[in-house]
Amino acid sequence: MGNDRQYNTMQLIYCKFFTMTIDPRKHLAFFQHLVEKSPPALQGLDPIRMTVLYFCAVGSDVLGGLEQVIPHRTEVIEWIYRQQVPSGGFCAGAYEQQNKALHASDSVCGHITMTHCALALLWMLGEDRSFPRVDRAGIARLFKQCQLSDGSFRALPYSSENDPRFAYSASVVLHLLNPPDWTLFIDVQAATKYLASMQTYEGGFGDRPHAEAQGGMTFCSISALKLLGADLEKVIDVPRLIRWCLRRCGDGFNGRTNKDSDTCYAYWVGCVLAQLGLLPVLDLKPTVRFILGCQDGCRGGISKEEGVKPDPLHSALGLCALSLFTDDLELRRISPLLGFVV
Repeated sequence: MGNDRQYNTMQLIYCKFFTMTIDPRKHLAFFQHLVEKSPPALQGLDPIRMTVLYFCAVGSDVLGGLEQVIPHRTEVIEWIYRQQVPSGGFCAGAYEQQNKALHASDSVCGHITMTHCALALLWMLGEDRSFPRVDRAGIARLFKQCQLSDGSFRALPYSSENDPRFAYSASVVLHLLNPPDWTLFIDVQAATKYLASMQTYEGGFGDRPHAEAQGGMTFCSISALKLLGADLEKVIDVPRLIRWCLRRCGDGFNGRTNKDSDTCYAYWVGCVLAQLGLLPVLDLKPTVRFILGCQDGCRGGISKEEGVKPDPLHSALGLCALSLFTDDLELRRISPLLGFVV
């Protein structure tokens, strides 16, 4: 077994026996432990604590236990605002933990995805949804610095990767801020053209033109296009997209052609199918069984596949997918566009 496969055979049999339903208490305890203190195996995620906190909040909110996992909301909200940097946007959280003096330095810059996570967290935690303490002008500066001439976005104002993930994050931020004119923040027309160009011959979307289609990039591209107000029928090949998404569905969902099922792709591809109104016509029982089988029935949390240790991303996204696929588990349904309960 690889390093992430930590269970022996008897543990797997024991945990599997108890995982054909949801035990909210165990999952909430898993998320609460992550919020309070990361276990040694996940301490490498500490520099992106904003993202870890986001997934813990999303997953616990689906379970109806957000107040249990984050009982001191005011303290967490204040921590989030302390990650807002003078140059615009929010950083991941490591700056404050490692060197508070950096906040006074021009070397600190916002990150599009961390800004997305910060605003979504503030929304879930019940902050004033007019966001009076958010520096909107700073976010506009950040977005203008991050959007490239081809309409794509990079994560940071300086040299960094650019792909549909960051266009999606920018679109969610603008949806939550709800400014009267999105063009004061981004070039909507260029972003729309860029995202549409990511559709591949397969029907899904890649991270660059003519690349292999992938579930996460497809979700980000389709969701961003819808948030930007695009008419999908006019800008992409919808029938080809549908065929590609349906071919991802088996015992679970995979993210690419000829790949194994993975919990997170039930979310990425499932959300696209939900946005297209196709979930009611699908038999999702095998996927529900697949996700339930990926639970750690002993300690809580959900992994990418059976027998692998759980992590915050797959735990949250697995619960989100279940909230869309079945009513039997009494989960709070997420928005398949935004990815959290609204």
